[in-house]
Parts: sequence; C-alpha cells; structure tokens
Amino acid sequence: MAKDKAYQQAEQKIGQALQSGATELDLNGMGLTELPPELWKLKNLKVLKLGYEYEGEKNQLKEIPKEIGQLTQLTSLNLSNNQLTTLPPSLGQLTQLTSLNLSNNQLTTLPDSLGQFTQLTSLNLSSNKLTTLPDSLGQLTQLTKLDLSENQLTALPDSLGQLTKLKELQLWRNEITILPESIGDLKSLEKLRFPVNKIRNIPESFRNLKNLQYLSIGHIAPEGGNPIKQLPELVRQLQNLDKLELYDCDISSLPDWISELSKLEYIFLGKNRLTSLPASLTQLEFLKELELDDNPLNPALQSAYEQGLDSVKAYLRSLENAEPLYEAKLVLVGEGNVGKTTLLKALKGKAGAAPQEHEPTTHGVEIDIHGLRLPHPAQDGVEIQLNAWDFGGQDVYRVTHQFFFSRRSLYLLVWEPRRGVQQGQVED
Repeated sequence: MAKDKAYQQAEQKIGQALQSGATELDLNGMGLTELPPELWKLKNLKVLKLGYEYEGEKNQLKEIPKEIGQLTQLTSLNLSNNQLTTLPPSLGQLTQLTSLNLSNNQLTTLPDSLGQFTQLTSLNLSSNKLTTLPDSLGQLTQLTKLDLSENQLTALPDSLGQLTKLKELQLWRNEITILPESIGDLKSLEKLRFPVNKIRNIPESFRNLKNLQYLSIGHIAPEGGNPIKQLPELVRQLQNLDKLELYDCDISSLPDWISELSKLEYIFLGKNRLTSLPASLTQLEFLKELELDDNPLNPALQSAYEQGLDSVKAYLRSLENAEPLYEAKLVLVGEGNVGKTTLLKALKGKAGAAPQEHEPTTHGVEIDIHGLRLPHPAQDGVEIQLNAWDFGGQDVYRVTHQFFFSRRSLYLLVWEPRRGVQQGQVED
C-alpha cells in the first residue's frame, strides 16, 4: 500500500539520521498519515520538516504525538499542509524554536503553551480555521514575522501590541471588523496587510507606525478590500510608505496630502469610484506604478491612463494652474412639435416665448453658444453658461442624435404627458 511504502521510506530516513547524528530531517511530501516512533530518538534535531513544499505527495497527519516535546533542540518546525485539528500541549516544551509553520491545517484553537515559544521570530498560522487568538500570543516578544491570513478571526487581542519587534503582519481574508488600539505599539512594523476584512475605521494609534513601508488595505481579489470609503488622514503620518494598496475600498477621491507620502513608488487603486485625481500626485517623484483599473475615470483622465503613467502626470500638471470653467452643454431632446424650441426661449427669457400657432419646426440641430446664463447656486457673482443644443424631433434625425451626446452635459427630455409615454417615445 502507498501508506506502508511511505512509512517504510520515513523509517529509512530516520534510521540514516540516527546513524549520522543529523541535525536536520526532511519528511516533506511523502504522503505520511502517521509518524514512526523512532523519530523521537533524534535528540539532536534542530530542523524538522513534516509539511509540504510543492514536490511529492502531501502528508496527511491528523495529530502530532505528545512525544514531539522530547525534541528540545529544535529551532525550526514545519507542520504545514497537513490535517491537524489540535496541537499537543507538549509542543510548548520546544522553547528553542525560532521558526514555526502551521499553515494550511484545520486548527480552530491554539494552546496556551504557545506563549512558551519566547525565542520564536517567525510564526505562520495562515489558512486555518482560527476564530480567536490566546492572550499568550503577546509573550512571543521576539517575533518579527506573523502570518494570520485566511482564518476566521473577528478580532485581535490587545496583547498583540507587545510584539514590539514585529516587522511583518499578515491579516488578510478574515472577518475582522476593528483593529485594536494596541496595533500602534508595533513601532518596528514595516509591512502590514489586512485586505478582505470588514474594517471601516483605522484606530488613532495607527499614526505611530512610522516605519511602515508597505500598507495593504485592499488587494486585487474577488472579495476585494475593506469599505473604508476614504484614505484615513492618519496615513498622512506614515512618511516611509513606498507601497500602498487600496483595491476595492469604495474610495471616491484621493486627498491632496497624498503628495506628502514622498517615498511612494507603487499605488494600487483598482475597482474604486474614482473619477479624478489630485494634481498634487505629480509631486511623487519616485512613483513607478499607478493602477486605476475599473474606476469611472473622466474621459480625459481615462485616455491619459491608457497611455501610461507619464501621460497621467502630464494631464495632472495641466490642471495645476487651470481656472474652473463654469460652462456646460444643455441638450433638449424629444419628439417633434412638443415645444422644445419654445421652452428654450422661455428659459432664456426671450419675448414671444408663449407657444405660437405657426412656430417653425426645428430641422437637424440648432446650437446657441452661451445661449443661457444662470447664477451659480453656491458662488456669488459667478454665472454658469449653458450652450444650448436644440435637436429636431423627427424620426429621420433621431439616429444621428447619439453622435452628439456626451458625458458632463445637462439633458432636458421634453414631451407632452397628454400623448402618453409610449406615443411620446419617452423610453426611446
């Protein structure tokens, strides 16, 4: 049987390690479902690999015997890609561990003995079924790398803030709704990723993460990012950021102060609600990549984006000294003889605006540049100028109308209710 063959191969490897006094043993990718007891005789082992690293057949260990606690010299233990649901308390006796990989298992809880790994610098708990973390996590004060991604965590313990040497924290694809204030105590943090959660607000202490270089709030994934809606001003303090990921975060605008993040090299903003960008973005002299896919960009910005980053910068520079233009196109559409021309006269305040019995029918389109002037609703002394386009309503012209339609225009659909919606061609 395949199992017997794998077991025998493992026994052979263990026997060779016993004879040579080996300090490292690799039992990766052998298809093991249980471990030979001779393994626990290797008292000098420092590195033990029981996981899976892309070659061979995955091991399928469902439990780790308590005897593993006898391998007290271990510094690196890889148990990834098995079917572990629990861990033996004796695992805590491996106090010399500096690296522990438990990723891709079925763990739902962690033993309190986790806190005994006081020499641990790297801990990978990704792709399990963890819903909570023990407070003893805070005792792992030598940790520099912690991966908690792809679990079912809804919150993080306050003790997380005790990991003051942590440089990399992975939290993506969980159910987290809020980050603890203690996250601001992780002042050595350089890389933080928490996309695909349910976080709406960033804690005030976030401003203390002065060494942060890589911040990922939203990543390119089917589930998207976090619904933060706008880039928090707290991020303004993170002057060492060189990579910022904000995929699918429901963001509609970027703040002008983004230029203060002067070390930024990569900004990923795909799948948001951006129509424009601040001109201050051109001040990011180290920017190498700007990703804006799946945003409703205005036509000019979209055209520049399709040509590359240099074109986007050139477009934004052209806006820096630009004066606002309070001008738009007013388009009147509707069936023939419904009063579009008369309505336009009335809006312009012209004499004879009342319906005339022999009002001439409009043929094609009549354009009146600056035909209508209206006071700005919010700015005193400012007028909005509307260029009026009065379209003939006959069927023969309707096919050509679409060639003149554009975004950022004001449309007036004119019809006679007495004729009814269908006869008035309203839907058309």
